[in-house]
Formats: sequence, C-alpha cells, structure tokens
Amino acid sequence: MPKYWFVALSLLLSLNLFAQRPAFNADSAYANLKYLSETIGPRAMGTRGEAEALKWFATRLARYGADTTYVMPFYRTPREDNISSGNALGIFPGQSDTMVVIGGHIDSDDPENPGASDNASGTACVLELARIWGKTPHRYTLVFVAFGGEEAGLVGSSFFADNFAEMERVALMFSIDMAGSEEPLIPFIDVSTHQSPIWLVADAYGVDAALGFNSLDYPTHFFSINAPAEGAGSDHMPFLKKGIPAIDFTTGVNGDPIHTHQDRIAFVSKPMLARSGLLVDSLLAHYDRSGIPAETTGNYLLWDELGMPFFIPGGLLKWLVIIMLAIGIVILMQAFKMRDPEKEGGNRHFSGLKLVMMALLVALAMQFGEMAMQAVRGLRYPWLAPLELYVNLSRLGALLGLWASLMLTGTFALRKDYFPFARNAIVTLVIYTILFSLVSFRLGLYPAVTLLLISVALGANNPWMRLICALGSVLPFNALVFHEMTPLIWRSLFQAGFNFDTPGKEALISLILTLLLALFWWPLLNGLVAIIRREPLSSPLITRLRSPLVGVVLGVVFAGYWGVLSQTPAVNDKWQPTVRVIANYRLPEQKAWIRVAGNEYLHDVSLRSEGFSRDYEGSVLSDSIAVDFRPDWLHITGSETPIEGDSIVAVNWRIISQRPWYQVALTLKPAGGAITSVASDWGYRFNGEAFRSVWTGNPRDTLEVVARFGVKPGTHLIREVTAAYLTLPVPVEVRAPMAGVSQRTSIVITDTLDVKGASQ
Repeated sequence: MPKYWFVALSLLLSLNLFAQRPAFNADSAYANLKYLSETIGPRAMGTRGEAEALKWFATRLARYGADTTYVMPFYRTPREDNISSGNALGIFPGQSDTMVVIGGHIDSDDPENPGASDNASGTACVLELARIWGKTPHRYTLVFVAFGGEEAGLVGSSFFADNFAEMERVALMFSIDMAGSEEPLIPFIDVSTHQSPIWLVADAYGVDAALGFNSLDYPTHFFSINAPAEGAGSDHMPFLKKGIPAIDFTTGVNGDPIHTHQDRIAFVSKPMLARSGLLVDSLLAHYDRSGIPAETTGNYLLWDELGMPFFIPGGLLKWLVIIMLAIGIVILMQAFKMRDPEKEGGNRHFSGLKLVMMALLVALAMQFGEMAMQAVRGLRYPWLAPLELYVNLSRLGALLGLWASLMLTGTFALRKDYFPFARNAIVTLVIYTILFSLVSFRLGLYPAVTLLLISVALGANNPWMRLICALGSVLPFNALVFHEMTPLIWRSLFQAGFNFDTPGKEALISLILTLLLALFWWPLLNGLVAIIRREPLSSPLITRLRSPLVGVVLGVVFAGYWGVLSQTPAVNDKWQPTVRVIANYRLPEQKAWIRVAGNEYLHDVSLRSEGFSRDYEGSVLSDSIAVDFRPDWLHITGSETPIEGDSIVAVNWRIISQRPWYQVALTLKPAGGAITSVASDWGYRFNGEAFRSVWTGNPRDTLEVVARFGVKPGTHLIREVTAAYLTLPVPVEVRAPMAGVSQRTSIVITDTLDVKGASQ
C-alpha cells in the first residue's frame, strides 16, 4: 500500500483531534481577497499599493495574536533597478523553537492589474490560516509571511531566506500561490538540483485524498522542461534551495487570466480557496501531531496517475537513459551489418533533403489551421479564449502532415535500403539524448524513449510490435510540445505580442517555431521510413495508413473541426487583449504625440479627444497621433564638477516630478571620448560604454543623484531622463468593448553635458 494511503487513513482516524481547532472559513478568506484586490487594488512591487498591502497584512497578524509582527524592508539594487519593497510577517510561538513558514506573495505583476488570483487569493488563504492557528496551541513556532516582489523574480522570498535572523530554525515551508481556480492543484516541488523530500509530497497526496479533493496533479512533462531552468516557480524555491523541505500549491495556471487586467475577483472561486486552505491546514496539523521527518530533499521524477504518486529515483533515470542509448547503438550496428549493398549504389535521390522537406511539411501542417484562421478572421490570436481547442487543431494538423509524409515515401524516389534512414534516426536521437541529458537526465529521457521505440521497431519481427512502437515513437515528442501547461506558454506569448509588432518579426517567430518543430520531426520521419523500408509493405496496417481514404477522413475531420472553431469567439469576459494609449513628450524638441497599440489588431477601437478622433478596423496594430500638449511635470537641476586632475566628473543632480510617477530611468552615453568608471550609491548598470539607473514603483518626487564618472579627454555626455506616469496629460476617451485599456505618459528629456573642460 502506498505511503500516502497510510497518511490518509491516519488523518481520517484523527479528525476528532482537528476539531479542536477553528475551521478554515472560506468567507473570511474571500473577504481578505476582496480587500487586497479591490480595496487596495494593484500591488506591483515597490508601489504604494504593495506597501499598503504589506502594512495591512502585518496589522491583521497582530490582531490574530502574533507575538511579533513587522515588515522586513529590502531595497533591491541588482543591475540598474532601485525598488523599495518588503516582506510582512508574524511569529506565533509554539512549544518548540523549530519554525514552520507559511507564505504567499502579496504583489501583483503590473501597476494596473488587480492580481486577484495571482496572488491575492493565496495571501488571503495564508491570513485565514494565521487566524485559525493563532487560536490553537501548537507544537512548532509558526511564521506567516506575505512576500513582496515575487513577480520580479522571487525577490522577497529570496531576501527572507538570506536575511531572516532565525532561518537556521526553519524546518518546513508551505507556499500558496493562486488558490481560487477549479483546475487541479499543482504541487511545485522542483529546483534545478533536487526536489522536495518524498515524505512531504506523499503526505500532500495522502491528505488531499483524505479530504476528498483528489485534486493534486503534477505536470511531469512541463516540469521536465521547466525545472532545469527554474522558469515558472514560486516563493518556496529559495527555501528548497537551502535544503529546507518546501512545497508550493498552485492552481489556475492555465485557466485564470493572470498577468492581465482581467485578473479580477469575479473569476475566483470561493470554494476553491477552502480547498487550498484546508490542504495546508491539514498538513500543518499532521506534522504538528506526528513531527517533521528528518529528510530534507529528494532526487526523483514524480509521476502521478489516478491521484497516486509514483517516485522514480533520479539514479534510475540516469541508467535508463544509458541503457536506451546502448540499445539504440546496438540496433544501429545490426542495421549496418544487414544493409543491402545492392541498394546502396546508384542514384541516392537526395533522400535526406526530401526528408527535411517532409519534416518541414509536418511542422507547417501543425500551424496551418491557426494561420488559415488568422487570414480568414483577420485576427493575430484567434485562439486566445478557446486555446485548448486550438491545441487539438494543431494535433490534427500533425496527423494530417504525418499522413502526407507517409504518402510521399511512396511518391518520392527515396532510397530502397533502410540503413541510411535508420542511421539518421538513431544518430540524431543519440545526439538529442546526450544534449538533453547534459541539461538533466529527466529531460534526456524523452529522446531516449523515442530512440528505444524506434530501435525496437527496427529490430522486431512481429508487424504489430513494429506498428505499435512506430506510432508510439511520436508520443514523447508530443508530450514535450503539447505539455500540460501549453495554454500558459501560448498566452504568455500573447502578452508579449506588443514586441512582435511588424510582419518581419512575426515571420521570424514563425520561422523559428517551424525549424524547431522540424528538428523534432526529422528523426521520427527517418525512423518511420526505415521501419517501412525494413520490410516494405509487409504490414497491411501500414499500407492502410498510407491510403488516400485515411487522408480524406483526416482532412474531413480537420476541416469540420476548423469550421466549428471559426465560429468560436476569440475573446470573452475572461480573456481579452490589451490596448495601450501612451502620451509621449520629448524635450527639448517639444514634440508631442499619442501612440495607441494593441497586442491584437485594433478591432472596434476608437479614440476621442479635443483635436482628434480615430476609429480603427482591419489589420491595424498601432497608430501615432500628433497632439499639442506640454506637460510641465518633469524637471532636472544640479551641476557637474570636474575634479581629481580633471579626469573625474562629480555630478549632483535633482530629478523632480510634479506628479506621482511609476518609473524613471537615467541614462548617460558618451558622445566623443568615453566613460571609464562609475561610482554611485544607487543601483546601476554600466556596460563599459553607457550608464543606466532605474527607479521603479512610485519613486519619491525628488531623486538626488550623486555620482562620479571617470571620463576621457574631450568627452561629452548625453543625458537622457525618461519618466513614466500612469495617467494621460489630456483627457482621451477610449472605446474598446472587448479589450482592457492601459493609459500612460512618457516624458523624455535629453541634453548634452559639455565636460571636456575637465580634460583641458
């Protein structure tokens, strides 16, 4: 019996003990969520909203009985960034000095996004857990934390892990990041070098089952890609990296409109708040009663089926990959011995080039449905709302392209000998396996399994075995391309659509995607051709797969599915594009204009203001409108003084704003001569040529910039100050019924500082 069933049984038998503790109240958690996402609103790192939320969180912890509450401030200055943020925490002493940390990040990703799901929902659950555990005697000292700056790269939790005075006493950490979706709960358990200990993951599955949720679902394929690079993650990771058992529970990654203006409380499920809260609550109770095991980390591949976790040891993965490589090499050697010399000579018919063309055909077929929909409907992202349906369309396209490639194996004059194709497939997959394994053996397992299946198909005598292995060889590739979090990746590309605002950039992205897909299909097609050439048409099933009837059926299914999708709305109340309206003003030219841009075409978008009126339809991504405004918001004063033999310029500047700003950037570039060194107390980036310093998150109205620059003789410095505001200088009525609207102002002051006197 798996360990987690013992946990489930133990929990069920001890529910009477848990009853002594107040129940997790979803209404209370929902009220916390509402206050954070609506009363306070957006809470981007360093903004007044984040600061207010941190203070409110600490105040609530004090009300719930925390012995110590405070905001742990930190000032982030890596590279050029200068941002004030913090972590709010409360300590609830237990019978033991050993600590358990329960946390979630309180910041949202953007100063205009309310961040209800990501992550007011998780923070709301943490607060509710603090309320009920503050009224309950407990074994361990509990530390409840709201981390700042998670969206900027786990800044707050990393600072906490490095600077919390009692860090050596922390024995366990729980993170809740997004708790209000009806999607399964994802246990985040990976960093690049190891995983959470097996006991923690097994207990989570057991408790989840005992509570009747059976909601945990670990996306193995996604994390095989994500874990080595530590891409998507949460605030448990800095703890896990330090060897502290830690786990994060996240939901709604694919289905919630996170990192958009639509991340509102309307799309948060109150019952699901209780699911996440009860899971962590019950795990806390379990360890409070049974103690925290000694093992701190694990090394394994987690695979769950039907709610049951299976742990494949990391060392076994390594040997599996090596064995599969060995099998592939053995089959290649056998194929070399069995090659037919009579079929090797003569015209080679450019078989390799033709298979490259076939791989490109399959890659293009996977994208054909989307491209046709874009052309017919006049949309860049027709899949935004019904994304999962378009994933199926791409799969159908792959099948259609694969059938066409099989047909071409009979039409193209390919070589008759199967060895060259077997060699191409096996050698390519061996290379892929080695390269992927250099990243991680877990990732190397995918091409290794494909290698094994193609090798078995080439070596098997049973036609059914050949067919099953040949068809199965596509599955590892499919698992990587269409992994469990494909919607998250695609919608992230949609959010980045502002960066792909020209046909050339879009074509480049499509070309890169096509080439990557073709690289995957190249060894698969070589393997399939080798299998067919191994015993030509020996299996009537392969013959039938290549028949025109199969192509007709696939074509009809594809066309019918495409037709249904063509009538499916691309946007809805949850998933919408963004329209940016940015007023730009440059000094000393006194040039002013308004730029309107969308990550989707500006369908049914209109702008009205004094002096101009615009209505947009068709394939318009952006427009610039000359406008006469002169916002007197930004000023620069101060001086530059040559010192130390005229090779150093000391600056003392004041950058002053008449209105609250969101961000300001200072850049210095040499025009003639060079900057040789920089000294400043501010965070900055200096690449040997240009200096740049950025203040983000509602900087104070006056910034004192004191710095020293080493300069070469004859140097002129071009100074540029760019300030960003979250308002427009003139009233603009924007109509965009199915899009969110972002309004900002950018003011740029550029001047040239003549410091050559310092060198004369």
